[in-house]
Amino acid sequence: MLPAGFSSQAQAADFGFDLTRGSRVLNLYRPESGERLHIEYMRDGVWRDNTYNLICWHLRDIHVNKHVAMDYNLVAILDWTQWFVQQYGYTQPLQILSGYRSPSTNERTEGAKKDSQHLYGKAIDLHIPGLSAEYLGKLFLWLSKGGVGIYPGKKMVHVDTGRIRTWRG
Repeated sequence: MLPAGFSSQAQAADFGFDLTRGSRVLNLYRPESGERLHIEYMRDGVWRDNTYNLICWHLRDIHVNKHVAMDYNLVAILDWTQWFVQQYGYTQPLQILSGYRSPSTNERTEGAKKDSQHLYGKAIDLHIPGLSAEYLGKLFLWLSKGGVGIYPGKKMVHVDTGRIRTWRG
């Protein structure tokens, strides 16, 4: 059974994706710290023991070593992204450049908004080697689940679970 935090947004059976069936595995990599997380976090819609905490820790602010409860829908977006690119043979981990940001890290981050969704555990910046920021940004715009910032110069995309909007950096 899905936890109360999962909305119908996260249960998007978009194009055959279904969180409620089978094994859900995340494969994530933090290039800045060198940490990897390859974890079966859910089976048939039921969270596996302590996996949510492990995911939140992996998405922490690595500069101050603090984490918060990340938005469940953001976890679902990561899973959907991984599922989608796997349909085309991509099996490498998603590269997480930023997840939760503490206020001090957010202040030091170039171009960060004062009310950034990163402060609330509702945003990630990511890169998928072999996919352009333009393509990845279009993929998230197509998904239409929140804000999407496309940063071609930094080869990354920001995705959050806030209101639907888009921008370029």
